[in-house]
Amino acid sequence: MKISLPILQAVLWLAAAASAGAQTFKLDKPSYKAGESITATWTAGPGNSTDWVGIYKEGETPGSSGVFSTIWWYVNGARAATEGLTDGSVTFSDITLTPGPWVAHFLASDGYDAITDPVPFTVEGVILSSFTADAAVISAGGTATLSWAIDPNGQPAPTATLTGGPEPVDVTNIDTLEVTPSVTTTYTLTVAGATPRTVTVNVLGGNSPAFTLSQTTLTADTPLTVIWSGGPGNPTDWIGIYRIGDIPGPVPSTRWWYTNGTRTAGEALVSGSVSFPPDLPPGDYFAAFLLNDGYTMSFGPVAFTVSPATFAVSSFGLLETGEISLT
Repeated sequence: MKISLPILQAVLWLAAAASAGAQTFKLDKPSYKAGESITATWTAGPGNSTDWVGIYKEGETPGSSGVFSTIWWYVNGARAATEGLTDGSVTFSDITLTPGPWVAHFLASDGYDAITDPVPFTVEGVILSSFTADAAVISAGGTATLSWAIDPNGQPAPTATLTGGPEPVDVTNIDTLEVTPSVTTTYTLTVAGATPRTVTVNVLGGNSPAFTLSQTTLTADTPLTVIWSGGPGNPTDWIGIYRIGDIPGPVPSTRWWYTNGTRTAGEALVSGSVSFPPDLPPGDYFAAFLLNDGYTMSFGPVAFTVSPATFAVSSFGLLETGEISLT
């Protein structure tokens, strides 16, 4: 079949127009080394000055509550919008994305509407995804098990070293270790090619000049006063009481006050005292001074025991009705 020249020219023009109008968004590489620059390029964008390119961790949805891009640029390669570009590129330099899977998004008008499909990519390097202790607080002479997860992420199996104990320990090719600290100890796990992580195991102790309980053995009808000095003076520092065996954070405190003795943060106090009413059930507890609405212990933990309340009989007799009178 023959096609006339005018028809052929029209077909070619329409094909060229469709090609010119096709939106694209791509990265210069599918995988990057840690710290390597990333260049994103697009064509046929909307041309808004506030169109932008954002980098998110895999699994994060732009615009979701509590989700923010790790790095981003407007289409002009700056944080201040100036001109809209239908075709262009931006380069992310001097960045420190952690190893693992990431996604680049091309988004419209300072919002979260996708202009094109997102582009996944990988940052090479070892991933140390977790480092935890099965007990945040232990008794003197007790043990805690440290656990961690390492993903080589396509690299050779990395070396790993645990420090914080009497001597550094080579923990390459294992993922747990039992420790018996004699005092509160912060352990650091250093894995080749990954950012080190730390975890603290707190050891129960007694009163100290900086943190003192009015009693370490009391009955359920006795109030408890906690006295401290030399604190950092943050308004949201707080005193928490936990049952022994509970992990602050995953397990809520049994009782707590801010350092001003209320549940509303106020004056920043470097020293002072708070009192807890006599309403703790019998059991074994610890008290600690924790920082900034978090679970880092600055003082303590100090152990104490609550025993059942006692009572005294002041009078006992038999009434004429045959009833017993007991006061």
